[in-house]
Amino acid sequence: MIADLLFLILPLDVFSQPQKYSSPELVVWLLTYTFAIYNDFAGYTSIVRGISGLFGIPLSVNFNAPYFARTFTELWQRWHITLSDWLRDYIFTPTTRFLLKKQYSRTHVFSIVLPPMITMFISALWHGVGWNMFVWGGLHGLYLVIERISTLGKPAKPANMLPYWRVIVVFSLTSLAWVPFRTELPAALNYWRGLFSPNDWLSALHSLGSIHQRLPNILLIDVTALVFFSIGLDLAHYRLGEQGVRRLPVPIQALAVNIGLFALLIAFLAQNVPAPFVYQGF
Repeated sequence: MIADLLFLILPLDVFSQPQKYSSPELVVWLLTYTFAIYNDFAGYTSIVRGISGLFGIPLSVNFNAPYFARTFTELWQRWHITLSDWLRDYIFTPTTRFLLKKQYSRTHVFSIVLPPMITMFISALWHGVGWNMFVWGGLHGLYLVIERISTLGKPAKPANMLPYWRVIVVFSLTSLAWVPFRTELPAALNYWRGLFSPNDWLSALHSLGSIHQRLPNILLIDVTALVFFSIGLDLAHYRLGEQGVRRLPVPIQALAVNIGLFALLIAFLAQNVPAPFVYQGF
């Protein structure tokens, strides 16, 4: 429901022709895509798990509020968990062991850099072959390398003991990496330029009227409502657990079910044909 409505709002050419959009618009549409792709992925696997559960076949949890992660290691423990676990067990861990057998200590540059970079490049290959995917994988590999370097010689802290501001950092850098995941590399470079160009931001300040015409309040309200609804669902999941709603009073459970059914009805009425799941392409 959330993903389809966000994809419906997202302009078709914003990633292929980002130069047509102002810097504030690029921020809004990147935020829209960030939550659309997450809800599409998480919704797709939740539907599969729910249907399998009806037949008595329990499947692994695959998403666990990843945008609340405070480190990139935690992000990959919460995002596409089944694939992440496979990559850890069959790529990351064997690479680390191979380097240790070759007498490279855990603090050697090879042991710090190679396991995360190789793992994320393999992940990129799984999603598709192209320079844009290699950049996406390379960025996440780089994030993990920097994170490992920053913790060298320090006692490891559980992620939930780290400051909350790290959630914003991890979320922002993850969002920036979605740009090459979504579009070809030249367009991705243009998108990043639009996000960080001081001249584009100054130009946007001088043309707020025209931006408001392309990005009316009603559209911003729609995006904001869907994003906060997504965050609310994840917050409930994060605080209460996957089955947490079942511990709530029955009237509240009934209200949640009815709100969900009503929201689904609105979502189906808003579009003629539901968009295919993004994961169907992999």
